[in-house]
Amino acid sequence: MSARAETHEGQGAKQEAPTRRARKKKTCPICAKALSGNQQEQRCRPFCSKHCAEIDLGRWLEGRYAIEGPPVDRAESDFDSDPDGNR
Repeated sequence: MSARAETHEGQGAKQEAPTRRARKKKTCPICAKALSGNQQEQRCRPFCSKHCAEIDLGRWLEGRYAIEGPPVDRAESDFDSDPDGNR
């Protein structure tokens, strides 16, 4: 019989308290600075400053980040046409 099975048998068996995970310190995803939670950082969350938030936005706009999905044929993309269907 395994040790795990033995602890669950019997009326007086004590169950161990679940172990708590140590909380990870939150850091800025751009510069890795530890976040302290001050008011400025709360406004720019999850970044440490407006500067880091703007760096992240620039990376999105440059296309450095991408969300996985099926390949898109740029010639047939809906984004290239106007609302009336003209190209």
